[in-house]
Amino acid sequence: MRHIIAQSRNGSGKTGAFILGILGKVDEKDNNLQVVIFAHTRELVNQITKILSMMIVGTQIKATALLNTNKDASIGHIIVTTPQTFENVILQNQKKKRVLDKLKCLVLDEADHMIRTDNMYKVFIDCIDYFKSKNIECQYILFSATISDDDLKTLKKHIPKACIMQTAMETLTLKNVKQFYYQAEHLDDKVKFIEAYLQKAIDMERVIIFVNTKEGTKKLQENLVKKGFKVYILMGGDMDPRERDKTINDFNSGLIQILITTNVLARGFDERLVKLIINFDLPVTKTDQGMFIIDKENYLHRIGRTGRFGSHGIGLSLVNMKRNEKVMIEQLELHYKSTIEEIKSIEELMEYFKKLLSSKY
Repeated sequence: MRHIIAQSRNGSGKTGAFILGILGKVDEKDNNLQVVIFAHTRELVNQITKILSMMIVGTQIKATALLNTNKDASIGHIIVTTPQTFENVILQNQKKKRVLDKLKCLVLDEADHMIRTDNMYKVFIDCIDYFKSKNIECQYILFSATISDDDLKTLKKHIPKACIMQTAMETLTLKNVKQFYYQAEHLDDKVKFIEAYLQKAIDMERVIIFVNTKEGTKKLQENLVKKGFKVYILMGGDMDPRERDKTINDFNSGLIQILITTNVLARGFDERLVKLIINFDLPVTKTDQGMFIIDKENYLHRIGRTGRFGSHGIGLSLVNMKRNEKVMIEQLELHYKSTIEEIKSIEELMEYFKKLLSSKY
C-alpha cells in the first residue's frame, strides 16, 4: 500500500480523481466505515458529498456529510467531514464505538492548508498515531493545487514512503483566466469601482468578490446595499451554518449573482458559471516580523474559482496605490512567470468581459 501526495492545478478535476480512486476500495457488502475525506470548510464538505453522491449512483455505497449541525447522522461506507468534527464526533468516541476498525483510506483535500493550520494538523497527527496504535492499515491520500517544499518536509516525517506527484510552478497559473489589476488611489476608489461594475453588470453572470476580513466583508456589503445593489456575503465563524448553506445554494442556482466573501471560499469551491473574480483586497500573509506580504498561493486559489474545466474567466485585483501594492503584482508575475495586465477604467474591464462571454479570447 502506497500513500499518495498529489498536486494539480485548480480546476483540473482533483476531486473526481480521488473519488474514483477511493470508490474502488469500498466493499459494498461491508457496512463499516471504510473511507474518511477531510475538507477544511462546511461548504467544501457539502460540495464533495454532492459530487460523491452523483458518482455512487447505481451502487450500494453510502456516503454521509458529517457536520456540526448533523452530528447524529448515520455513518455509511464513506464520510466527508472537517477535521474538527471528525475529532469531536468520531475520534474521541472511538473506544466506545470502534467505527474506525475497518478504515481503509483517509483523504485530505487542500492538504497544504490543513497541515499549516494547527488544529487541523493536530487531528491528522492524532489519526496517524491512533491507526498505528491499533494496527489499522490506512492509506493516506493528500491533494492540493499548492504544495511547498516545506509542506513536503512536514509530511515526509509522518508518511515517509508516500508516492509524490508534483506540478512545475510555471504550469500552476491558469491559462484560461485573464489576469488584470486596477490601481485605486484610495479605499473609496475601490468601492466606486465595484459600484461602477454593478451598474454595468451583465444579468445572470456570477461574481465572487474577495475581502481579507469579516469586518471588511460586512462593511463593503453595507456600502453597496445603501446604494441599492443586491449583494450577499458569506463568512465562516459567527455566520449561522444554515445561512451559509442557503447562501451557497442560492449562488449556485443563480438566485444570487454577486457574492462577497472571505477566504472561506478561496479553496476548492466550484461553480463553473463564475466568470469574474475580484480581489477587493490582495491576499496577504503576516511574517514573523509583523510585515504583510503577498500570499502567492492564496492568490492562485482565489482566481482559480473561475476558468475551471476548460472555461474562461477573469481575475481582477484592486490595488492600493498609496500602499504601493503594485509591487505585490510584480512579485506574483515573477513567481508564476505570468502576465497581469493593468486596466485603467471600468469600460476596459467590460470590454474584456464581453469578449470573454463571446469566447473571443
